[in-house]
Amino acid sequence: VLLIASLTFFCFRLKVQPKESVVFEDSATGVTAGVAAGATVIGIATGHPPARLLAVGAKKVVKDFTEINFELLHQHMLGKQALL
Repeated sequence: VLLIASLTFFCFRLKVQPKESVVFEDSATGVTAGVAAGATVIGIATGHPPARLLAVGAKKVVKDFTEINFELLHQHMLGKQALL
């Protein structure tokens, strides 16, 4: 609940809707919270296997932050690509 409230609060402060945001998370709990808040969640497989992060709702899983680029974000925010 705290993670969902935090995301909602930060979106409010930035004047964006959660559905317009991207959350990067390396925990199953964080992915679940981001999804529950309505954000697009990209899992970072540094602490959990990719399959676990996908199972709780991550749209994409990358091995670390070096795999994240503008093209990846653009594709997933527009929902144009099936994931992983």
